[in-house]
Amino acid sequence: NIKIDISNTHIDVDFNLFGIVCKNLIDNAIKYSLDKKVQITFRENKLYFISQGNMLENPLEYYVQPFMKSYETDKGFGLGLYIVDSIINLHKFKLDYLYENGNNIFVLNV
Repeated sequence: NIKIDISNTHIDVDFNLFGIVCKNLIDNAIKYSLDKKVQITFRENKLYFISQGNMLENPLEYYVQPFMKSYETDKGFGLGLYIVDSIINLHKFKLDYLYENGNNIFVLNV
C-alpha cells in the first residue's frame, strides 16, 4: 500500500524524530485515502505524501493544532499533525498541503 519513488537523496534530520513524521503522514494518508494507498516522492528538495481522497474541510493550520480531529468518528486524540508540525518546525522545514486531481498532497519543504 506504500509506493516510494526516492533515489539518492540525503536529508539532514534527527532520524528518530523524522521517523515519527513519516510514520504519522503515512498512517494518515492510508487511513483517510479512498484506496488505502500512499505514494511518497522526493523531488526539488520536497518530500511528497500523496493519497487519493476527499479534500480537507479546513485549512492545514486547523489540523496542526493540538486535539483537532479530522473526522468526528476519529478515535485518536488529534495530535498527529500537531506532532508532525512541531518536529518539522524544529528542523526548520515547512509543511504544506495541496489538493489536486482528487489527491491529498502533504509536502515537506526540506
